[in-house]
Amino acid sequence: DKSICTDWNGFITSSDHHFFHYFEWSSIFEEAYGFKPLYLIVRDDSDKIIAGYPLFYTKSFLFGSSLKSMPYHIEGGAVFRPDVANKIPIYEMIISKLLALQNEFKIRNVDIKFADKRVFTTIPEDQIRIYKTYYRYIVNISIGEDKLFESFRQDVRNSVRRAKKFGVRAEVTDRPDSINLFYKIYIFWSKGIGLPGPSELFF
Repeated sequence: DKSICTDWNGFITSSDHHFFHYFEWSSIFEEAYGFKPLYLIVRDDSDKIIAGYPLFYTKSFLFGSSLKSMPYHIEGGAVFRPDVANKIPIYEMIISKLLALQNEFKIRNVDIKFADKRVFTTIPEDQIRIYKTYYRYIVNISIGEDKLFESFRQDVRNSVRRAKKFGVRAEVTDRPDSINLFYKIYIFWSKGIGLPGPSELFF
């Protein structure tokens, strides 16, 4: 629904969010993996969004059916409008809805992301698996290319210098055919660290 997308993204942009929260991810996951988006939205009396929670209904031959908050991403939990002071009642509403959906879909696996540790005591951990730790990597690029390079570990700097000797170069491009090359490189890297990597359709 175009209006929901506009409302959601407008709310996200004005809140403390991650780019995984944008509504476009719902169609990406649905088209690439068949995941059903079930975005939870909390509105005030004037019908304005005050909180949201991205959620997906997933099916797997190995793991069965699940409810997941942003699959494959390390962030993507609840988002609140900046003026929301008391978040606990809203957390409880979200958890209650999660449990109702768990019962409706008759599934066992519910994987959620909540960064706010105050809410952990209200979650029945025997029914829901909680991801309590987020990792966000921030690099200060304003210090300039040379200082940024010197801030890397020695082994990383050596690898970059070695790659340059073999003619490897970095390129920013919007050519459609470049995504295929990127995918091949990404999958090669993923397998090297023991991960399967997303599907080609995802990219």
